[in-house]
Amino acid sequence: MYIRNREESLEQLSQMLKPEQIKKLITQGYSDVSLSVMADFKKEYAVNLADSKFSAQTMNKLTEACVKNTISSDDLYHIADYSVFDTRNELYVDSFLDSIDSGVFHETAAKTFTAVNYESCSYAEAIGLVKSGAFYPTEYASLSVTKETAF
Repeated sequence: MYIRNREESLEQLSQMLKPEQIKKLITQGYSDVSLSVMADFKKEYAVNLADSKFSAQTMNKLTEACVKNTISSDDLYHIADYSVFDTRNELYVDSFLDSIDSGVFHETAAKTFTAVNYESCSYAEAIGLVKSGAFYPTEYASLSVTKETAF
């Protein structure tokens, strides 16, 4: 992945985003890497990333993980897309990234991470339920009981 300099990224993003979104990216501490990653997305996806309710620090961690291939660009988009509704999971971003480093498949971890916004548990508890085989993360930011557990 090519990392642009800050000026190149902002120039490209200014063609896709509203002025207030650009202002947010400039004033809230988004890193050069975050801006470059956002600029790589198509307009609709860049808009969703810019509209994320996560702090700039969390977005910086997530985009850095994307550049390092810890998570995919699909994971990043999925996580950011659900953050416009709730960011309860933001507390667990380090646990989420650490779990991938410890062997949890990135897509499973990302779906579980988004589910924490809507489930009454921490990320560690949620990923524990998934690892146990009793639950699986869905596409829609929730955990669902497996057939084996239900019967």
